Amino acid sequence: MSDIDVLQRISQSIGLEFSKDEAHDETRSKRRSWEFIHRSPSYYENEQGNLTSLNLSNLRLDSLPQEIGELRHLRSLRLNGNQISDLADDLFERLLLLEVVALNGNRLQRLPQSIRAIAALQILKLNDNEFSEFPSILHGMASLAGLFIGSNRFTEIPEWLSTLESLEELSIAATPVTAIPASLARLRKLQHLSIARTEIEDLATLAELPELTSLDLRGTRVKKLPELGAWCKKLRSLDISST
Repeated sequence: MSDIDVLQRISQSIGLEFSKDEAHDETRSKRRSWEFIHRSPSYYENEQGNLTSLNLSNLRLDSLPQEIGELRHLRSLRLNGNQISDLADDLFERLLLLEVVALNGNRLQRLPQSIRAIAALQILKLNDNEFSEFPSILHGMASLAGLFIGSNRFTEIPEWLSTLESLEELSIAATPVTAIPASLARLRKLQHLSIARTEIEDLATLAELPELTSLDLRGTRVKKLPELGAWCKKLRSLDISST
């Protein structure tokens, strides 16, 4: 069964109209979208006809069709702005080429065990969910370059965050976090950090981040910055508005 056939089954299961004939129309752009009640999911396929990107954002989904697991060539899966509170434990078992997973604006409290199978995962977006604890399932996922997990309810950043050794961008904005763990200093590749609208006051740990170029402190309780000559020598962008 082709990826287009799978996509047709997915569209039917979530109540979207999809024309298989239109999908194979070579006169149309490789990038296609369709609308159903003002909602526009989209997909992208490569030259072999394999789906590499699927966007099912803003469709008010509370669960995912199991057929998504059959799209083994996916590199990007976007599910933002839905009402998903749980993901099947085996969801990612066959989606081993995924590089980007975007789950912003859902109701998630946990991640499925199978996310650890995605050795290629680089970008994970979990903003605006219901995580009361930092998801420990991410421990040791060294491929992650970008982790966006703001607007959640956890109060602590775990020491093991340093095991995400490829991390270049991190956002924990709009969380009730009060402190930066000393282990964060071991994220030697970290370039962009947002701790905006958190309860963090002490920035001493940041002095150990040699590659930091962008720091967002908007709306924090930070009252004093370390001496600039002693920290973040590559810093190019600093936002301390409303502090």
